[in-house]
Amino acid sequence: MFVKIRKSIYVSLFLVIAVMTTGCLGIFQRDYSLSVTYNAEQGNVEGIPEKANKIKKDTIVELTAIPKSGYMFSTWEGVPEELAKENPIEIVMNSNMDITAIFVERVGPTPTYKVDLIYDSQEGTVRGLPENPESIEEGTEITLTAVANEGFLFDKWIGVPGTKEKENPLTITVLGDMEIKAQFSSVVVKQVEDFEDFEIGHEFLTLGWSPEDADAVVAVDPLNPDNKVLKFTPRNYGAVPVIEMSLPEGKTLADYSSFTFKGYFAEGDVGWKNIFVAVFTETPSGPGDGDDNKPAHVGEFFRGMGGSSGWEEIVIEIDGSSEITGDIYVGFGMSTAADAEGVPTLWYVDDVKFVQ
Repeated sequence: MFVKIRKSIYVSLFLVIAVMTTGCLGIFQRDYSLSVTYNAEQGNVEGIPEKANKIKKDTIVELTAIPKSGYMFSTWEGVPEELAKENPIEIVMNSNMDITAIFVERVGPTPTYKVDLIYDSQEGTVRGLPENPESIEEGTEITLTAVANEGFLFDKWIGVPGTKEKENPLTITVLGDMEIKAQFSSVVVKQVEDFEDFEIGHEFLTLGWSPEDADAVVAVDPLNPDNKVLKFTPRNYGAVPVIEMSLPEGKTLADYSSFTFKGYFAEGDVGWKNIFVAVFTETPSGPGDGDDNKPAHVGEFFRGMGGSSGWEEIVIEIDGSSEITGDIYVGFGMSTAADAEGVPTLWYVDDVKFVQ
């Protein structure tokens, strides 16, 4: 009897370990797969992630069914009933999903829709709207280009799918009445630090406990070989890159509301971290999160996700007001080293700027 009890315990422990390591029953599973099917002769579906077989838990995926001429979208299969007729559709990945877009032949004439385009002409303009924006046939593909005036930058589109809000030019298919706004933001310190004026391998200043704690060099964009970015490799906590910038004459830090940059957090301990920005009037030294740097700390926000699937727009609101002016040094990033398995941390930076 004693032997049987021990065997039962071992079997139970084995099952528990199996569930914990494989994610059985979905309790510990963090990645899910998405399968989307449709009749390609009748239409297609936009928004399917590139790595649809490995989507992180709680990721929001937006799918749009695009019918071809002579067809119309009917319904989604494999989604909650209340979402079946929506288009576009937003789904939260909390399980493996098989979704089908159903198209049917259109009966009667193709409907037309109205596209309202909104922008502030003092900040910029938008090109590409058809001559008759109040009567655009369903399924028509239009391409809009936002052109910022001097002193402004294109920020994003409002009223389009989330996956397209940063695209410029923007290509979108008209499936109903639309109100699209082009949002611009004013230039702050310098129009943008996009690293295109630097040679590959150019080294930037870093903060850290020692000079060996990090490397910040200009490199080729890992997602676009035609683009230059800042590649940052920390090897100890408190290490961040530093960018030299200059506030325009008559402007102080108090005149600006946020600090933004594009970040691609590639590997290592990059998830669920506070990202901070600090501004200095003299060349800084020491760790980026050290006590000596706290007076220059101007803002931070919590990035509650793991590694990046692509470039992310990081927006850090500037706390309070500061009379700092003139030439400045901007240190920004997260306090991180290798992850729990020893994988070195690596992330990339592009389009650094302050905005009002």
